Amino acid sequence: MRLCSIILETVADQIEKIASRDKVPAAVVPVMAKQVSDKYWKWVVRSWSNNIIRLPDDANKVHNILQQFKTLSYRLSPQQRDINVYRSLDDIKQVVDPIIGVTASKKSHDINLPGVTVVDVKGPYTTISITDPSSLAKLGRGTSWCTREDHPDCSAENYIRRFGKVFMVLQSGRPVLQYDPQYIEIKDIDNMSISSRAVFSAEVEDRPKLLSLVIPPDLERIAAEQDWGKAAQVGFNYAYQVLNSRWPEAESYILKAAQSGQGIQHGESVPIAYAVHLIGGRWKEVERFLMKDPKEAAMYASQILKDIEGINRWPEAEPYIIKHPDAILHYARLVIEGRWPEAEPYLLKYCKDELELNKQMQDEWARSGGRSGSNRFVSKWGQSAIHIAQEYARDFIDEPTELAIHILGDRWPELEPYVTDMSNLFEK
Repeated sequence: MRLCSIILETVADQIEKIASRDKVPAAVVPVMAKQVSDKYWKWVVRSWSNNIIRLPDDANKVHNILQQFKTLSYRLSPQQRDINVYRSLDDIKQVVDPIIGVTASKKSHDINLPGVTVVDVKGPYTTISITDPSSLAKLGRGTSWCTREDHPDCSAENYIRRFGKVFMVLQSGRPVLQYDPQYIEIKDIDNMSISSRAVFSAEVEDRPKLLSLVIPPDLERIAAEQDWGKAAQVGFNYAYQVLNSRWPEAESYILKAAQSGQGIQHGESVPIAYAVHLIGGRWKEVERFLMKDPKEAAMYASQILKDIEGINRWPEAEPYIIKHPDAILHYARLVIEGRWPEAEPYLLKYCKDELELNKQMQDEWARSGGRSGSNRFVSKWGQSAIHIAQEYARDFIDEPTELAIHILGDRWPELEPYVTDMSNLFEK
């Protein structure tokens, strides 16, 4: 009779029962259930209604078990795939556990911990996401990871603070692999890097098998939550560290990052790194974006066109490269490998502009009594254009003279007044 009443009871009845008993707004009940399992939310409501589970207390535990059930349902009989035949979580586990090889051994780790979410199941391998430092530390027991709780300087909290979460792969309930969501560190249980590029990767047994368990990033979500540059960086890291080959899914994000001016990440150009390490030569689709950034254009010309393709100039990009003094110096040194006469008037103009800017800032400082302006060197380039021009002259025009360390001789006389005036300006 009880089973019949459960079957006949509608979802609406169950929601009202929960709302009345647990003092939860009726409209919130299905929302909470869908957060646990969008596919099996009605089963969640039924179990909650009958006090088999309680939300939000059991949310994480229920999500993990239902995720395993969903992932492995293709290996079940048609009758077993029907979630409604299961009265409890234990009923589901009796079907799921034998498939993933989980035993009752004390050596097996309990993943029903705070901040632990099952994200993938492949045979005996279960991938979990961990956002709680204490859970990360507990699950690292028996490994050599610095995040394990018995490490003298446990770094679990630092990793969660830095990355937000850490992924761990368990085989029959035991950890075998750990990696961060940016694919910077991918470690086996001996704390050896198994990256396809790792120095010690040859010492790691079954590296290809372990790498195949690393889940690819959700670049669309990363781009939506952060920006194109971050998605490009993570996509490159996955292709470089895990696949060791081109990854078409990442290329659109890298192109978008280059187009939007977000290609530089942590001081490195992601599009150029992708072309160098994974394409091994020209990436023509990205060139129309990179050429418009003077410094990236100069780097691409030297690292790809010159070093790999053996091309001595990139004429289409030169009108953009001459817009930055540092790019001019880089291009002259590493691509042309000599003087670039067409760019020299631009270098001198940048020196003139820089000198005038610093004179204006010092005058304003003096007039305002130090309330505005500046009595310190100012440059719009990050590095002094005059200093860059000196480097250029030393490489291709003149040798330093004894006049002063900052003063050139007279073989490029157009530059010397700017060097002298700037030196005098800051010796006052």
